[in-house]
Amino acid sequence: MKLSYCITTQDYVNFALRSSKKRNQKIRLVMIMSLAVFFTILLSMSSAPIEIWVIFACLLALLVPLEHLFQNVVVKHNAKNSITKIGNNFFDSENSLELSNDGLISNSNLSVSTIKYKNIVKAYCDGRFFYIEIIGGSKFFIPLSTTGLPKFRDELQSKINQAT
Repeated sequence: MKLSYCITTQDYVNFALRSSKKRNQKIRLVMIMSLAVFFTILLSMSSAPIEIWVIFACLLALLVPLEHLFQNVVVKHNAKNSITKIGNNFFDSENSLELSNDGLISNSNLSVSTIKYKNIVKAYCDGRFFYIEIIGGSKFFIPLSTTGLPKFRDELQSKINQAT
């Protein structure tokens, strides 16, 4: 079975944002916990008036959303740089994935490659894309609006199950 699909530059930016979201959440959690510990230590060791500490805490509380916005700007900027490096013809042309006996065949204007089914870590959906994650961290992402995707997804999952 062959699945043809197109990816827009906006799809690529959305993919980059979604991919970085989990990593950024972990970083943000560590940052917040570190700042809370730091704030608690300073508060217990200092004789400064409580008003100064309240102002300090408010400033820290403002840093968290600002950091989130800054991360999104950086991710979008990096994604746009990647788009420039890849070239717009990648996004103007049709890509395809084909299920064969040997593995998953990926065909784009950049390359043709075959991925053995046993090298596919998992295949899953979120609210916008269908992902095929490969050993080593690479991912294919296909917009959910792609015609024929449900049947392709089911057949791919069957092939992955047979390989394991």
